[in-house]
Amino acid sequence: MAFSLPQSQALLDINVAAAAAATTSSPTSASLSADGLSFRTIVGLEVHVQLNTETKLFSAARTAFGAPPNTQVSAYDAAYPGELPVLNRRAVDACISLGIALSADVHSRSHFDRKHYFYPDLPSGYQITQQTHPLVSGGKITFRVQSHEDRVAKRPAKVKTVHLEQLRLEQDSGKSLLDHHPSLRFVDLNRAGVPLIEVVSLPELESAQEAAGYVRELQTLVQYLGISDGSMDEGSLRCDVNVNLECTDQRSGSSFRTEISEVKNLNSIRHIIYAIDYEVERQMELARRGEVGRRETRSFDPAARTTALLRSKESEVDYRYMPDPDLPTLVVDETHIDQVRQSLPELPAQRETRFREQYGLAEHEASLLVGQLHLANYFETLWDLVSHKSTLTSPPPLSVNASRLAHWVSSEVVGRLAKERLTFGENPLRVEELADLLILLERGSLSALNARTIADQIILQGDRRSVIQIAKEDSLLLIQDKEQLAAFCRQAIEANPDNVRKYHSGKHQQQIKFFIGQVMKESKGNVDPRMIPAVLTEVLDTEYESK
Repeated sequence: MAFSLPQSQALLDINVAAAAAATTSSPTSASLSADGLSFRTIVGLEVHVQLNTETKLFSAARTAFGAPPNTQVSAYDAAYPGELPVLNRRAVDACISLGIALSADVHSRSHFDRKHYFYPDLPSGYQITQQTHPLVSGGKITFRVQSHEDRVAKRPAKVKTVHLEQLRLEQDSGKSLLDHHPSLRFVDLNRAGVPLIEVVSLPELESAQEAAGYVRELQTLVQYLGISDGSMDEGSLRCDVNVNLECTDQRSGSSFRTEISEVKNLNSIRHIIYAIDYEVERQMELARRGEVGRRETRSFDPAARTTALLRSKESEVDYRYMPDPDLPTLVVDETHIDQVRQSLPELPAQRETRFREQYGLAEHEASLLVGQLHLANYFETLWDLVSHKSTLTSPPPLSVNASRLAHWVSSEVVGRLAKERLTFGENPLRVEELADLLILLERGSLSALNARTIADQIILQGDRRSVIQIAKEDSLLLIQDKEQLAAFCRQAIEANPDNVRKYHSGKHQQQIKFFIGQVMKESKGNVDPRMIPAVLTEVLDTEYESK
């Protein structure tokens, strides 16, 4: 990577298409209102991806999450006079890799700009970003989205592609702490200067659900690339949404648009959905009164699920963009871009295709697993263990049912974790233990009911015993000894002589089904049901033939 000296440049007109947003029909606004107005929702997203580099974008200060306040701050981060920025190469490579993964254009020459605004957590009074000549522009995100109506009707998810305006490599601000003192504001500068990529969409989203699907897909992608943990809880992924409406009078055909409202710093998928839905309803009420509102920046109240005015929305001129005089033009040669391209890991779309081809999974099964990196990794480890591991005394290899394994990972395990409000990282059922459980299930040593009982004990009740210990000590293993099974068959037969006569009169199939139920009852469900028909038939034919 080479650097050239900066050249003077005039400020360019800014394309603000990403701050406006896409026209589409929202499920709540597609119908004609009583006053003859129809509405199309317009939504655009700006997603800030915090990179997981060890040091900041322009300084050597560390970036560890959760460090004590103001312990990871360099003189440059605190805007001491005379301190100069030194660009983090890893952050540049992360931006290039994301651009390639999004099929975007990676430019060999890009510039850094100063975006001026004055907050207590921004010591320099400006943020360094890439507004006019970004490292990456264009690209697209393709994702699946399924509306509530589609889920109810069991229709498949729709595939949606949203195009991007640009990816901006920029620095984060510090953090203002407002809840430490009734009248004072505290400032933590640990986050100041942490590298971000701002992913700016073109106006092509169609609803709150589509916005959620878009963010989930981007979150998955940065996790696969290994450039960010994508944790919205820790602020590694934050979203600003821009919402307005196109309103059409169905009687006259005339139309108008409400002004754009930007809702800042949404840090969960649920909040994104609530904020957009609230803004759609709020602006529909404005339109029905013949008002368009005003451009403004709003905050989101998670408890009330409403937005509130923060300030009138700034125009680009308010930020007084200018080329950063301390940073040269960033020049990245094509050879380096190709090296980054060759180093990319398997991406979600590629992995989903492989899961379908290699494991024979259905599209929805593969999509569900691949959509979360930890689930996909857990599944593949589980497959290898169940395919090759022997739990009991060297039995023959298993023919593994991939769909059953996928179900256990994405439904049985994830469902129980959700019930306990645990993340997958907090999963107490280690993949090795689940492999043991499923091997016992596949071999008929456990019933499906008892397998779920063991999963409940480990995940829901915190049982620290191994799967094998629980199965043996709690008498959950199915009886597979032929003599023990035959004893249960004799008990069932002795208790039902009329059914024995019906069996020998030729009603074999009907009576075998009856006796299977009786054997399960006698054994309290603790025998392998796959063995019952053969043992029953043998006992009936050899020991009770004349009865």
